[in-house]
Amino acid sequence: MAQIEKFKKIGVGLGLDPVLKKASRGETRDATLAHVNEVIDFIRKASKIEHANNAAAKAAGLVAGDLFRKTGTSELHIVHD
Repeated sequence: MAQIEKFKKIGVGLGLDPVLKKASRGETRDATLAHVNEVIDFIRKASKIEHANNAAAKAAGLVAGDLFRKTGTSELHIVHD
């Protein structure tokens, strides 16, 4: 399963939760921050996965949509077909 699919499961319900939909803007602040922190953590973890290029990432088992950092750089890449 691609990383992006894994990420979608982390945030399931945050935007659709009936309590959040009925709350005023200020009342959803903590939930919004929690979701943003999950996104930041997700990207930080993905940036620790290093590969030389798309082919190397796929050979290592990553699939289309997964994230990796190009070896020796700060470039974040998305695996593609």
